[in-house]
Amino acid sequence: MGKGNRNSQKRTLEQQNNAQKFLDKQKNDKKKKTGERATAIACIVFAVLIAASLAVNIMQENGVFIRQQSAMETENVEVDSAMLSFFYNDYLMNWYNSNHDYLAYYSLDLTYDLSSQLYGGGYEIYFLGEYDGTWYDYFLDQILREVEMYIQYAEGAKATGLDLSDEDYTEIDTIVDNIKASLKASGAKFSDWYGRGVKEKDVRRCYELIYLASNFADYKTEKLEEALDKDDAAVLTYVEENKANFYSAEYLSYEIKLSSKDFANDEAYDAAVAQAKLDAEKIAEAKTPAEFVEFVENYKLENAVENETETETGSETETETLSSEDELESKIEGYKSKVNYQTSNDLGKWIFEESAAVNDTKVIEQTGTETETEDESDTEEDDTAEDTKTYNTYSAKIYLITTPSSLDKSLTKDAAFLVADSKEDVEKFVNEFKAGTTNVENFVSVAQKHEEALHEGQSHEEGSVEPLFSYNGVEKMPNKYFADAYNELNVWLDSGECVDDTLSEIFEIVIKGTDGNEDTTYYAVVYFEKYNDEAWYASAYDLTVNKQFEDWYKEQGEVTPISYNDKALANINTLKLNH
Repeated sequence: MGKGNRNSQKRTLEQQNNAQKFLDKQKNDKKKKTGERATAIACIVFAVLIAASLAVNIMQENGVFIRQQSAMETENVEVDSAMLSFFYNDYLMNWYNSNHDYLAYYSLDLTYDLSSQLYGGGYEIYFLGEYDGTWYDYFLDQILREVEMYIQYAEGAKATGLDLSDEDYTEIDTIVDNIKASLKASGAKFSDWYGRGVKEKDVRRCYELIYLASNFADYKTEKLEEALDKDDAAVLTYVEENKANFYSAEYLSYEIKLSSKDFANDEAYDAAVAQAKLDAEKIAEAKTPAEFVEFVENYKLENAVENETETETGSETETETLSSEDELESKIEGYKSKVNYQTSNDLGKWIFEESAAVNDTKVIEQTGTETETEDESDTEEDDTAEDTKTYNTYSAKIYLITTPSSLDKSLTKDAAFLVADSKEDVEKFVNEFKAGTTNVENFVSVAQKHEEALHEGQSHEEGSVEPLFSYNGVEKMPNKYFADAYNELNVWLDSGECVDDTLSEIFEIVIKGTDGNEDTTYYAVVYFEKYNDEAWYASAYDLTVNKQFEDWYKEQGEVTPISYNDKALANINTLKLNH
């Protein structure tokens, strides 16, 4: 046997003699190799996970996922999560700017998660109304209504072939540039204001949607108006279906009231009621407003009734110089009232009858009871001894119609206003306006020029000039502080002194101070352009257009329903605002 064979035999014998030891070694060697391989794999997987996590984070910061996730969509229009985030946070910031003075009264902390805060725990229901849900849901509902409108209008635009114009894109560029300038000034990014992942392109897409929706709204309104101009039957139908908004009547009235508590016994009260019926019928015999006032005044004298009617006759000096005719007219006005169309009570049923005519009269009687609680305690400490008594009451109200059921025949006016806190500013404006063409376009052009000069370097509230239109009889003023003063300007417009293209004098307006604040003086000038349709028709025309638009919108929602992604709606990255 050779040496090699002997060695081989020896190894075989060793293996046979140490079988368990050999097997154990093989297992250990295998485990060692497996462990080394597992460690290597784990290191690779960990590195991949880190890289993936970084990639995901970058993609989130860049809005890749929210841009791919549809939040709301119809057949042709989509609002992805990035766009909805813009709409939500833009609304939130605007809402905060308008309501930050009232936040102390709300159960809302804008520095915390909105979805964890229930609406209704503070005084918000008195300011904003009832709502069941979280503050996150509350804001989302407001935004959804707005975005739903954009989507449906955009669908309408696509159906009619409308698109954005070069001018639209230019305006959008200006808006986005202004936002970028504000962001730069505050050291912020788009995502800081509008939510994680929101970029400039998302903001731009939102404004493109808004502009497209606006274009369609203008287009649709124009088409509806064109149809009504050809056939206004729908306007007249609207008036008849909504009489309470258009029909009214005017009347004189006086009420005789009695209560049994003012009489010694029931017999005396009954006798007084019988006499009151006769007195009411006597007043109702009046055939004119002058007779009505005469009969009422006589009744008051005979029964020593205090003058309950306040008439506006001006100062004592003015009263002394009034003629008897002026005094009578003033008294008539003191008894006059106006009622809008309704048939829910006896007055409405009578005065809005087709047969009702000028100087018709009617007595409407009413009986009832009233209770009165008297304290019968002998001592201040005893506050439980009370006696409740019930008394019979009688009322006879006498009416005389001065204007039967009718529509408002006054004409609407096109006029422009300019209000300033400096008379010198107004005088400069007037001189420049008169030097040019006397029309409303020039009035507004000059007013805007002055407004820009006065507002330069100031906030809008500090600026003086506030031009505004009054269109189709809708009375407005530049801001709420002039509400009380508007009447003086409107009196001039209704004075009959206005012919086409008339400029008023400069009015001095004093706004009374409140809570210890001093009175403030402003100056106003009014430019009257022309009279238009009767007030009732202009109002009915606009309301008819609105109704037809609303009907289209409702039908559009049925034809092109919006699909919602609940997950996307529930996970908007909302801002946390410090306040």
